[in-house]
Amino acid sequence: LWTEAAKAIMTTDTYPKVASQTVKLGDADVTINGIAKGAGMIAPDMATMLSFIATDAPIAAPVLQDLLSRGTAKTFNAVTVDSDTSTSDTLLFFATGKAGSRGAPKISDPKDA
Repeated sequence: LWTEAAKAIMTTDTYPKVASQTVKLGDADVTINGIAKGAGMIAPDMATMLSFIATDAPIAAPVLQDLLSRGTAKTFNAVTVDSDTSTSDTLLFFATGKAGSRGAPKISDPKDA
């Protein structure tokens, strides 16, 4: 499923960029999936990088935003080409919370993330 989604957003990419990891949260398994496109073509035109992360972990929206802000400051927002950042790059993070029905504890405080 995620490989197909990664293929669907490809433009000049030579292969789909996809990663998936399952981890324990409490007594339940939760999955984190990520797909991306772009960042391969720099000249003559700046490429647009699109990245999407999804998890079934029950993470409150403010915690998700905090994790995303802290993580992107050191990674995604640090990417530059000729000392310029791209204004069209996008990273979206989704948490469905579905693992909560399997016993995963809700993460509602950034200190618990």
